[in-house]
Amino acid sequence: MLYRGTGGDFAPNVPLLDAALGKGLMRLGFRGNRAPGKGVFATASMEMAQGYVGVKGELVMVDPLPGARVTWVAGVNDLVIRMGTWLRWDRPDDLSKGAASLLFDVSGDVCVLDTYLSMGRQRKAIAEIVDAFLAGFEVREFVVDGETDVLEMLGGHVGEVWITGPCLIESFQSPLPGP
Repeated sequence: MLYRGTGGDFAPNVPLLDAALGKGLMRLGFRGNRAPGKGVFATASMEMAQGYVGVKGELVMVDPLPGARVTWVAGVNDLVIRMGTWLRWDRPDDLSKGAASLLFDVSGDVCVLDTYLSMGRQRKAIAEIVDAFLAGFEVREFVVDGETDVLEMLGGHVGEVWITGPCLIESFQSPLPGP
């Protein structure tokens, strides 16, 4: 079973950067979509999902249905948070002058990158930065069929996954205590 916390502030809130990350993944051949409204984020970790439950939110169960595409980055709990760390500490030295200059301006803040995207500026440099960031990771993806054991396919991954396609979302029902 996968879980999702709802109602949280999801800081940093960077929907355009999430979409840019999705486009970067598509350039690598993956088809899962991170753009707002195009998919559902979830995790196999109930504790992680509870961290995203806001004051008026709830914990929900997410069940990808046949035809859904499940995508994740192995070993990464939250791709946006990991990108922020990468921007601060792990920057590559082989970027173009424009991308390197933008990295200096951004100073490790993913919200600033999202602002550049909202203004329609530096898209090419941001795409180069996203590609450089994603190059260091192992991305995995599968399509759910009627026989798929999602948790088995995740192979112990407890970070975020994003689901593109049909899924069933239900309020979490705590199991009754045993005898």
